[in-house]
Amino acid sequence: MRKPGIRVLAAICTALIIACSMMAGDSVHAYKDTASPLNITVTFGITDSAKYGRYLPLHILVKNFGDDVSGMLQIFAPEEDEENYLYETELVLAAGDSEEKVFYIPLSYGMEALFLRILNDGKDVLYKDTILLNAPKDSTDINLGVLSANHDTASYFNGVSLNDYMDTYLRVTGLTGELMPEEVLELDMLDIIIADDSYEGLTEVQKETVVSWVFSGGVLIFEKQSGSYEKDGGIESSEAAGEGLIIHTGFSMSDLMNYCEDMGSRSEAGNFFNRALTENRLMNLESEIYSNSMPDYWSVYSMVNSVPPGKIPSVAKYVLVLLAYILLIGPGLYLFLKKRHKPDVQRALIAAFAVLFCGIIFAISSDTRFQNSFVNYGTIVEENRDRVCETSYFSLRSPDNRNYKVKLKEGYSLIAIAGSNRESFSYGMERVIPREDYDYNVGIRYAGEGDEIRIRDMVAFSPNTFKAARSYAIEGEATVSGELSVFKDQVGGRLINNTEEPLRNVTVVLYGQIIEIGSMEPKEEVDLSNYVIRDCASEYPYNTSRKIAGFYENLKNKVGQAEYTEVIQKAQIVQYYLDEFFSQKTDTARVIAYRDTEEPAQFLADDSTSGYGRTLYATEIPVSFEKDGLIYQPYLKEDPVVLDGFYDGSSIAMSSSSAVTLEISLNEALEDLVELCFRDGVTDKDYSYDYRTEFVGSCYFYNFETGRYDKMDLQKAYQRAELAPYINDSNSLQVRYVQEKSGDSRSSVALPIISLVRRAG
Repeated sequence: MRKPGIRVLAAICTALIIACSMMAGDSVHAYKDTASPLNITVTFGITDSAKYGRYLPLHILVKNFGDDVSGMLQIFAPEEDEENYLYETELVLAAGDSEEKVFYIPLSYGMEALFLRILNDGKDVLYKDTILLNAPKDSTDINLGVLSANHDTASYFNGVSLNDYMDTYLRVTGLTGELMPEEVLELDMLDIIIADDSYEGLTEVQKETVVSWVFSGGVLIFEKQSGSYEKDGGIESSEAAGEGLIIHTGFSMSDLMNYCEDMGSRSEAGNFFNRALTENRLMNLESEIYSNSMPDYWSVYSMVNSVPPGKIPSVAKYVLVLLAYILLIGPGLYLFLKKRHKPDVQRALIAAFAVLFCGIIFAISSDTRFQNSFVNYGTIVEENRDRVCETSYFSLRSPDNRNYKVKLKEGYSLIAIAGSNRESFSYGMERVIPREDYDYNVGIRYAGEGDEIRIRDMVAFSPNTFKAARSYAIEGEATVSGELSVFKDQVGGRLINNTEEPLRNVTVVLYGQIIEIGSMEPKEEVDLSNYVIRDCASEYPYNTSRKIAGFYENLKNKVGQAEYTEVIQKAQIVQYYLDEFFSQKTDTARVIAYRDTEEPAQFLADDSTSGYGRTLYATEIPVSFEKDGLIYQPYLKEDPVVLDGFYDGSSIAMSSSSAVTLEISLNEALEDLVELCFRDGVTDKDYSYDYRTEFVGSCYFYNFETGRYDKMDLQKAYQRAELAPYINDSNSLQVRYVQEKSGDSRSSVALPIISLVRRAG
């Protein structure tokens, strides 16, 4: 028997070995197979670091110093108490050759390690390795990429604190034109990119990649080559682009570094990045790493996990069958046998009727039963200029726990959208390396002739969510073409249906506004001046999407019907699209529509898996806000500063229980300002906002000449001269909103939106 002291010593040694391996760096390989003739180098993309809640670009360079190799390279990604993922691709290497393989692995909070192995065609293990992630758990790193000739200056900001309470720090990575990728997921670990003139040296594909990264939530800062930094200043412009921001500064990073060195502290650098990111964005980044799911998981989940049309059982049908059964075996059978004096056959007849009605129920439910695996999907076809970006989000499910697989068509790129319902990994918990058993539930095989997904050992109807995308040149004309002009509530322009089939739910979408067209017949042209532009809450796409899909007009009280299910499915895809492209301020306009015909699941290579879903077509059209030498600006581009009370900048709303005071900057438009007016945030009662009420109260501007708040008329347009007493030395207004009647503390109040009219310059 071993002595207890020996067991304790062994445990301590094991703990030390694991601890040392985890501190060794970002790409530490414990348990490395040194006897293999294969040499493996693993890096984590351009940052060479891991971050939870993102896609890890896993680059694996394989060098063969032995005989020819033919087999599979596998990455095993285990989840704590959840389904495990296996990613694999074919590996064929001649003696002396090398090849790089790239995987994009979703990292949910708490994942500690990935396991790598290479098998030959005979399933023999040629190489195995453990890749420790070492992603920070107890602090939030904001990853800053610097595309600049002066990396030394940028490195000065490495470790700058942005939020002492959340342990938020900058982590700087130097970038060059050679390092900049052509795949947007390669940039997923970055939160900010600062660029100087080096940006112009990028290829067009690299620039498009950066722009796509910004639209998916990145912040791109262009630094000025000459200038000076002043405290609390330096941002010349900040404009939303999709989910992200594009910022232009009036200084260079060298100017900011010199300012900090003169002050003897880097706190002003943290102050600048706080202002650049904005409070809401920083809070989202700080909370992101503590999620057990990818950022898009829950919005995609709701879009692709609805019940397919026609698969909801008819309650009335089953009630009728049940009533008929009760009447027949009860009073019906009793009276029938009593008249014929045959009570002894009652039990046999009851059993016969039970079997008969079981058969009836089985027969009438045949249309609502799933016979094999099926896919729910939502496809978005984005048409821009001469390119089409087709993105399909889909969920695979099976009516039982049998193993199954599906294959995608060639040309689609496939990634998993991982999600988890398990409890969050608690602060301070010990890191545990999961076991290396390769017992996977979801397998993805990447192949040139079409990727393949394998599902095994899953509970019936368990959803597995994925994203398939492809890009190709437009053949012929876009689905819809046209142009749009908007000036206050005046609309102009035209739309043309370029297809040979009707379009449904046609809607022009802007930030905070929509123009509902309805249906368009083949080749039909419509005059937009005949339609009304309506305000909507872009930050609440749930209600707006149902308005566009026609839910409130026709189907609100038809729950369970096939038509209802189809409309909800349409609305969920629109909701996801609005959340992706119009939740942030933008001057773009897009036309969205559904076609009458639908070819199910175009991304699937075979018909063995049933497909249920819809395809949303979206086309960007040119929009003008100019008229008679004036430019209409529907919203303020700079977020206000909260001086008192509660204000939600993402939804432009206040609390219903207290007043709010805001400082609104007019710097961007003051010189050319002609008038200021108010627009209701929500005017259409059919949107049915449960926790969002209209503003019914008073608005006050602070008069800097009298030192008092003056009540303003929300129906009036104020000229530049009338605003003079209310503009301070910083070219800002102090605006106070007071709701007349306090409501439920859980509800919010949609504040009026301030619009501007400027001279065209």
